[in-house]
Amino acid sequence: MVRTCTCQYHFLIHSAPDSNIAIHAHAGLRRIVEGPLPASWRQLGAWRLPSLSS
Repeated sequence: MVRTCTCQYHFLIHSAPDSNIAIHAHAGLRRIVEGPLPASWRQLGAWRLPSLSS
């Protein structure tokens, strides 16, 4: 979860965390996009789903 501006929070999926690339819903384009995250977006939390393999 990131904060894009004051009182606006956004969930996204890191598709390439090492290069700061993420998938998110772009409200202005009304599309799902993949691209680099703006430096101004502050990361508030991160969660990882458990692996299906034991």
